Amino acid sequence: MTTQLSTPLITTVIPTFRRPELLKRAIQSILNQTYKNFKVIIYDDASEDETEDVVIDFKKKDPRVKYFRNPKNIGSIENYSYAMKHIATPLFSFLSDDDFLLPNFFTDAVEALKQNPEAICFCGGSLMIDFNGKISGHDLEAWEDGVYYPPSGFLEMIRKIHPLWQSTLFKREIIDDIGILDPEILAIDYDYLLRVAAQKIIVVSKNPCSVFQYYPSSVSPRYKFRTYLPGLFKVIKNINNIEVLSEGVKKEFRQNIMKFMQRIVFRSGLKAIGESKLENIEEVYEILNSKFTNTPKTLFFNLIYHSNYSGKKLIALLYKLRPIKQIFREKNRNSKYKKYEHLIDNKMVLSYSSKWAHKIDK
Repeated sequence: MTTQLSTPLITTVIPTFRRPELLKRAIQSILNQTYKNFKVIIYDDASEDETEDVVIDFKKKDPRVKYFRNPKNIGSIENYSYAMKHIATPLFSFLSDDDFLLPNFFTDAVEALKQNPEAICFCGGSLMIDFNGKISGHDLEAWEDGVYYPPSGFLEMIRKIHPLWQSTLFKREIIDDIGILDPEILAIDYDYLLRVAAQKIIVVSKNPCSVFQYYPSSVSPRYKFRTYLPGLFKVIKNINNIEVLSEGVKKEFRQNIMKFMQRIVFRSGLKAIGESKLENIEEVYEILNSKFTNTPKTLFFNLIYHSNYSGKKLIALLYKLRPIKQIFREKNRNSKYKKYEHLIDNKMVLSYSSKWAHKIDK
């Protein structure tokens, strides 16, 4: 089946759990779209707070807002998967409840898919901002606009930063061709976009279409290796099972993702030493020496691990000096991303608040 594009109906899915203040912003960002033929469905994972009231208020004002509440909590990944199975419109997208769209997303995406009917999805740019609203990154700044035939889009994703999927608009037939999300992987967006780009044509635009906002307690793989790393090994398995990819491409992917995983573990180990978190130091030591044997990072960490007290104190001191380095990085970022500041409505930037901070990672 091929999606026919004129003014097709879009479904945007927002899975949510106990984040009503952030959810308001996410919903409003969809209603602010310049392209109007859409519906937004909130999949509430059995929140026991004011989440339902928030959505009902929006529904009263706009019938395009829909609401579904799970009878019991099923977890984030299952909530996403359930929503994906019930997509019935020609086009769809996902939006995390703590992110928000820029008004041009649907218009840019639909136009790009009209111009490139062979593409299965549109990937737009995403801006990253901190909890004060300062822009700290742009996911597609190293990409070039254009159409990517497999495996070129896949290779760009593993060599650079992969697109964030809140700025991705999919055609419905991708579900039939690629399937749904893998429940064994925490990084479901990363795995799914890789599987798509490895087998399908995608169209990419660096133009910012969404905003990803970091918070002090944003989810991080650091110190969560037991749950995070197995999923990345499953990503490797999924990619190895794609028959159309050459062995050379698969090998490059395996090397890149292993380097990525080792880098995360290594840096987290240095952080653990800097914070004197002995349990985490031991865990990093075990993982590096079981999964990444005899690599330079592992050997360096082992040297620190077995060093005397003064060696560990030196690492701790260097860790404490990191804020100085971050000041210079922030100055560079402020000048680098200044051209995008006008795109972000200050009303959409939610400063970190103790009223909902405890809900940010739930």
